[in-house]
Amino acid sequence: RFSRKGEREGVDYYFVSKDEFEKMIKADKFVEWALVHRDYKGTQNSIYFLLKG
Repeated sequence: RFSRKGEREGVDYYFVSKDEFEKMIKADKFVEWALVHRDYKGTQNSIYFLLKG
């Protein structure tokens, strides 16, 4: 989705276009993802591995 007023890229969320998100899905870049109210949401592999240590 597009950012809302007051949301900051890289602080509150990371915003990407629908096309880019779908490319990332095909490239297996997510630990998990879902389509919620016509917007994609997900957790990237890089975040998972960073937290896992």
